[in-house]
Amino acid sequence: MRRLVERLQRLEMAEHDRLRHLRRGRHLPPPEYAHLFGVAEAQRDVAGRLRQADGPAFVSLEGLGGMGKTALARAVAFALAEDSDFDGIAWISARQTWLNDRGAIETTPDAATSLADIVARLATQLGFVELAGLSAADKLERLAGFLKSTRQLIVIDNLESVSDVELLLPALMPLARPTRFLLTSRQTLSHFPTVVRFPVRPLSLEDSQALVESELRRRGRSGALPAAEMAALYDVVGGTPLALKLIAAQMAYWPLPTLLDNLRRARDHAPERLYTFIYRRAWLALGDPARQLLLSLLPLAADGEDVGWLRAMSFLPPDAFDEALGQLRDYSLLETAGPDDAPRYRLHRLTTTFLQTEVLAGWSAADEGAA
Repeated sequence: MRRLVERLQRLEMAEHDRLRHLRRGRHLPPPEYAHLFGVAEAQRDVAGRLRQADGPAFVSLEGLGGMGKTALARAVAFALAEDSDFDGIAWISARQTWLNDRGAIETTPDAATSLADIVARLATQLGFVELAGLSAADKLERLAGFLKSTRQLIVIDNLESVSDVELLLPALMPLARPTRFLLTSRQTLSHFPTVVRFPVRPLSLEDSQALVESELRRRGRSGALPAAEMAALYDVVGGTPLALKLIAAQMAYWPLPTLLDNLRRARDHAPERLYTFIYRRAWLALGDPARQLLLSLLPLAADGEDVGWLRAMSFLPPDAFDEALGQLRDYSLLETAGPDDAPRYRLHRLTTTFLQTEVLAGWSAADEGAA
């Protein structure tokens, strides 16, 4: 009986810990990767800083688009949800625009693009739904008392999309300690002395090769890539994870030497347009149903939607939808998160930018020219 009681107590404690972990991480978006390459040291460093009692109140992950800032922030947040350093974790992401049924780009009505939006979402995730009718200043005052008595981790992803960052950070500072803030941004926050900046670096050649070979294996191809070919790819693209994934997807359809030759010419002509070239090549390879499906996904929520939502938004027949979805996945134009039997799909922000600035803007220019 004593051994039985002890076993039941152990099972009860294990279930208690599991539920606490689920509660801490319930607001985190599901990971969009099976394995992250080259981030283990950065993950330990950032998580360690946030755990320290006397560590920085604000940590900003900074870098160019496609560098993996969101993936690193998510990995850090999941690691911290595994232990008891924080009582809860909030995750707030911005969504700026969407495509209406007339093909025009509009501002998302509930986008988290301002101080008021961020504070409203924070209050909701922390359980203060009764503050909905109050001003942002009143919400902040009410939240300050709670956050001074509990230790929360608050992640704000894509901070550069918030219109009034200069007001947001000073407003959040009274909420810090013991609460911590983890930010991701394409723009530097060096002019805020209380923010510790953490530049997200490109992958090394070794880690880049591991990522490319993993993507090739995922598509049923031989994972081995000759060192000379990888060195040539790295010389052109560098260690940007998103670019490497997109190129690996295209390697299933075009020889790598052909891709590299085109990439070099695009880079030499306009280095800042390299992503545009990569996306344009993928766009031109898509069939019309896949293009229609991709454009219909611009309203996707920041944390993604399931396949039923995608099917309804596409207005495609079942067979055409399945083929179109397969094409988008083959070209890595969709990011997939969650379990294999119930995945959620979302667009990377650079994919959205390409569709808005290259595809839709091109259509608008053509329409104006015809008029």
